[in-house]
Amino acid sequence: MVFVIEPDEIIDFHEMLAENIIEQIPLKVLTPAEAAGDEFPQGNDWSVTTQERVAQQQADQVDPRFAKLKALFPDQDEGK
Repeated sequence: MVFVIEPDEIIDFHEMLAENIIEQIPLKVLTPAEAAGDEFPQGNDWSVTTQERVAQQQADQVDPRFAKLKALFPDQDEGK
């Protein structure tokens, strides 16, 4: 962190300490059930997810450009 201080400026340690303490206070307190749960917030047309879920969703999706190629090789495994 960089602070730019003018030559005649006085640093108020108490004010800086109070600001840093306020920044560290959690904005939302969760109950033990909420903290242990796997639910993430969501709203209209948005949701919070994990990187593992995103990777799984991308692995499950088939590129539409290659979807017709699957019909050419029905005996091939999907994983290969």
